[in-house]
Amino acid sequence: MARKVKKLFDDTGTEIRELGYYSTPIEVANFIQDRLIQINPSISRVLDPAVGKEELIKKFLKRGIKVDGFDVYNHLKNYQCNFINQNFLEYCMNNIDQNLLIKNELDYDAIIMNPPYNCHEINYIKDNKKRLCSYFPDTKVLNMYSMFMDVVITHSKAETLIGMIVSDSFMTSKMHSKLRQKIISNCKIYNLILCPNNLFWKQKADVRTCILILKKTTKNKDNYKIDTLSREISLDSFYLKLKQKSFESEVKNNFILDFKKDNREWLIDVPKECIQLFKNKRLGDLFPCVTGISTGNDSKYLSKTYSKEYCHPFYKNPGSQKFKCKPNNFLITDYLNIDKKVKNFMVRNKQFIGKEGITCSSMGVAFSACYLPPNSTFGVNPNIFPDQNSIYWLLSYLNSELVTFLIRSSLIRTNMITSGYLARLPIIFFEQSIKDQLTELAKTLIKNDKKSNKEITKINKLVFNSANLSNQTIDHIIAFNKNLVRKV
Repeated sequence: MARKVKKLFDDTGTEIRELGYYSTPIEVANFIQDRLIQINPSISRVLDPAVGKEELIKKFLKRGIKVDGFDVYNHLKNYQCNFINQNFLEYCMNNIDQNLLIKNELDYDAIIMNPPYNCHEINYIKDNKKRLCSYFPDTKVLNMYSMFMDVVITHSKAETLIGMIVSDSFMTSKMHSKLRQKIISNCKIYNLILCPNNLFWKQKADVRTCILILKKTTKNKDNYKIDTLSREISLDSFYLKLKQKSFESEVKNNFILDFKKDNREWLIDVPKECIQLFKNKRLGDLFPCVTGISTGNDSKYLSKTYSKEYCHPFYKNPGSQKFKCKPNNFLITDYLNIDKKVKNFMVRNKQFIGKEGITCSSMGVAFSACYLPPNSTFGVNPNIFPDQNSIYWLLSYLNSELVTFLIRSSLIRTNMITSGYLARLPIIFFEQSIKDQLTELAKTLIKNDKKSNKEITKINKLVFNSANLSNQTIDHIIAFNKNLVRKV
């Protein structure tokens, strides 16, 4: 059953989610423009493919620089740029494919953008899915922002500067691994800056973003240094650091996660001690990490109440609950026969259904794990089936501050947590005595309905000590996780 999406409107009555438009804060707009001009003071022609209200081009216009601006919507009565009321992706797909642009290129000195922040749920993508998939073969997930990134990097001419503020999900998502490689192969990165989580809260948008400054080039692309900025909690602090250019200097190869099981994720704001943990064995090396049943129609095949017709406890997502949770629903009794008859009703990994294990959250920015009792069924969220001696210590580990950090800083910054991501979680080495302590703590927390911070604190201390993390790294992890769950 499709998720019902709440509609949001701006002050003009325009549906925000469909447009994906959020105005760029002036401090961010000024920084990106200033940085591009600093790199190339001779910029003479600029493109903004999602121009909005011209926030990102004001400084160029004041300098008398020619600017072309595309947008699907007239946000202003009068534009100072050369405004083109057209979908930029459509323009590129039609014109570049037909070789109407010079050398099949976007002929600009600089491209600056805050592209739409919407995804597969919007009508444009749903109505044009086949064509978009064909045109963007490297973009495995159809997000507007990543398609804008792809087309700009692909078709900009050599030495074009590209400045953008975009969702930071591309940095870790497996579906964006080819996009990351395209950037590394075709561009030099000048800045990679993580923005505060609350940057767009005033516009009712809870989106995690980054600023990316690039040059399209094949020159001087060895292991160079990049100016980076970890995510600030305070907007004031963030704006001050942008103004003062208070950045860290990071060697390019040092922030790319490039061990055997990884997808060359970009890890900014991740201490080196944590990156080294990915040398360890992964969760999927030790225990099955699987998905289960997708009904295709929850309202028909799931019930909130137990009955003869719906008798199997069904765990779909523990949400924010840790260690112990109730089933989300009860699954229809005859589900195995329905699996044989109904196309969209799928029962995966049947050999694990009914076994004791661990069920994990799939939605939400935080992460949690709960005990999965015997004789239960489970959904497409990640579910783990350790041996009997490993269930409880692993449950404690999965609910630790360290695991939340590793998942949300390194494996998947946003989006749904799938079994594939969780299977890549590094497992740190625990002495047997530590495993025994973690086991008892998990059993205590499962038994008690009211969770005690005392046990949680003990778990975190045992995990941090076993991982041999410094106090500085521990403080960083705790601060990251606290900021992660701040609300709009």
